[in-house]
Amino acid sequence: MPTPLVPPPRRTPGTHQPSTIFNGRAYSPARLQNRRRRRQIAVLAVIAAVFPATALSAWTVLRNGESAGGAPPAAEQSAAPDGTSQSPAPSPASDLTWVDRQGTPLPVSATAGPTGQGGPLDIGYADTDLGAALAAVHISYAAGPSAGSATFRPALEQQVTGPARQALSVAVEKDYAEARVTAGLRDGQPLPAGDATLLGYRVEQLPRSNRHVQLVLTAVDADGAPQTFSVDVVMTRQDGDWRLLAPSAGTWNSVVAQLPDVPTDITRFDPAQPSTGGDD
Repeated sequence: MPTPLVPPPRRTPGTHQPSTIFNGRAYSPARLQNRRRRRQIAVLAVIAAVFPATALSAWTVLRNGESAGGAPPAAEQSAAPDGTSQSPAPSPASDLTWVDRQGTPLPVSATAGPTGQGGPLDIGYADTDLGAALAAVHISYAAGPSAGSATFRPALEQQVTGPARQALSVAVEKDYAEARVTAGLRDGQPLPAGDATLLGYRVEQLPRSNRHVQLVLTAVDADGAPQTFSVDVVMTRQDGDWRLLAPSAGTWNSVVAQLPDVPTDITRFDPAQPSTGGDD
């Protein structure tokens, strides 16, 4: 990834049937259903604050109780692996620190980037696995509704590439418009931050020097239990910097999955993400 980001009004509450007793007090089923819905909305906002991509998929998981099993989304077929193995996990970067971007902590490295600013955007990432992973984090955030239209519009134009970029832009504009109206924000303002936790990443070499990056994060579900999510994106090198290949489906949720547990072979962000103070 607070009161901020809410799903479209047409979406229905979770399918889990609530009990009529909560913390020793009796409630009507309708009241408990509304309470669960508010909790799910808060969880959605928490996840969305770090990765807007995750929010749409996470809402489906929380709403429908879908199984956490199954493989994460595959890398885009246009840049599919050619049999090369996953890059060996590098040692944690000793120069990794965290910066605040509109209330959301994002990792940065003096050696891997970002090394500069292009308007509201972080730019300048090393042509390395860590550089690709950091670019994936920053661009995934900047090019989604949580960052606000003053950020995601230039990000989608300058840092996202591929034939599905326009479709993704349309989807992000729609999601942001619905969320900001609900939150009572002006166009351009970012959505309030949440407290999802970025854990680490995996990088796989692809043809033509592209990289498949899997970002792993956690957030709690409607019952307060921790859940693990992944965001799988393809990064491509253009004009001396990394660009994110727009998901071929034209939506962020197509590259998101809920994982049964935290993968043991991820490279952890070190130091770990500092705590953030989201609501619930």
